[in-house]
Amino acid sequence: MSYEEKKIAETNLKKISEEIEDLPAVLKQGQGRFNLKQTNHKAKEMKGEEK
Repeated sequence: MSYEEKKIAETNLKKISEEIEDLPAVLKQGQGRFNLKQTNHKAKEMKGEEK
């Protein structure tokens, strides 16, 4: 591995590590959206608007 390749690999690894650290927050956000969709769906069902 050349010096350039090592530098690129290190940079990529650092980016991936940062993304992994952000994962719990991203997943929590996604879960929130999912729950919201379910809630809207249930509300429509109760009103009888469901197709």
